[in-house]
Amino acid sequence: MKDQIKYDRLILWAGYFGNGIQDVIDPTKLTEKEVVLCYGKEDKFLVKINIEQYEKDIQKVIPHIQIHTFEGGHTIEEELLLKIL
Repeated sequence: MKDQIKYDRLILWAGYFGNGIQDVIDPTKLTEKEVVLCYGKEDKFLVKINIEQYEKDIQKVIPHIQIHTFEGGHTIEEELLLKIL
């Protein structure tokens, strides 16, 4: 039997999944969970992709996802983190 991880909220911080989040987790398992995506507008990894399309794609599979951005790069923005916690 696989180990199960119990959680109430999934926070994706500066996360990008080239083939979609379904490569990591089945989106149907997230329907009852709070899901948050946070990223810096100058993140050196995310500026290389079409972030608008990425947001649209992830919203297709997780319609209730909350998306937050902040000024800055590939860092954890303490003020935003405290706000969403």
